[in-house]
Amino acid sequence: MAKQVDPSSGSTPTQVDHGNASSREVAHWEDLDHTQTLHLGDSEATRIVYQKLTFDYAVLRSCPETEYTSEKKALVELSRTQSNMHLLSTAWVFSYKRRLHVGSELSDMSLADIIDCTISLEEIHVKTILHQVAQALRFLHACSERLGTSMRYASLRASNVFVSRNGTVKLASFGDKIAPEKLNIKNQHKDRWDLGALATHMISRSADEPSNDILNQKMISIPSVGRKLDANCKPSPQMVDFLEACFVEEGVDMGKLLKKWPPSIPDTSRIERGTDGIKAMLLL
Repeated sequence: MAKQVDPSSGSTPTQVDHGNASSREVAHWEDLDHTQTLHLGDSEATRIVYQKLTFDYAVLRSCPETEYTSEKKALVELSRTQSNMHLLSTAWVFSYKRRLHVGSELSDMSLADIIDCTISLEEIHVKTILHQVAQALRFLHACSERLGTSMRYASLRASNVFVSRNGTVKLASFGDKIAPEKLNIKNQHKDRWDLGALATHMISRSADEPSNDILNQKMISIPSVGRKLDANCKPSPQMVDFLEACFVEEGVDMGKLLKKWPPSIPDTSRIERGTDGIKAMLLL
């Protein structure tokens, strides 16, 4: 639920150096018109703000300066690169009142909003969204390894996945619930597991963690919460294989996962139909 907030006053803002800044980049707290600021949800850390310099809105997220880890900084910097097409692009970063504020592009809707609406998701919708999410994770893994940081997103949930009106899916690049991690033996499969959990969230409308025994070739269920798939979703064998790869198989990276569902040579017409369906949901 969005709520309007009063302008803040106080300590002097400090611009944080994150590379070459644009002349139109917000550099200070005063560059925002706080009379039009809206809080998103229950958290005070996420807002929609109006930029005086660009006459446009952006998402403003913040965290205490002490919680701005090297992994969070690396993710923010990655979202600003020219090659980034999978993370919400970071526009500006500054420090104010001992909090680090990051402004990013405003997307139309989070995946959590889509799941919570009354329109049923069919498998083609789930496939279209998850394919783009998997590509985003693959982009993060490849770029971070190339830069020597070797990160995992580690925060994959519906509220951190955003869908635009043209059907483009991107991951949030910063926020109080974004907690990228350094890759290690214990968490090396976490993003893959989280992708499978996101799939079951979309098709069961339950965000509860799935159990390991949910899969067979004819039905997917979640006994621990007593829920089954949405009635309109009849999983294909390829979808079941995809989920098995997420939850069960060892040593499956995102590249191999993308070949399981959709196949390595995707049916473009079906992907387009899925994207059109997402557009229709957003335009309602």
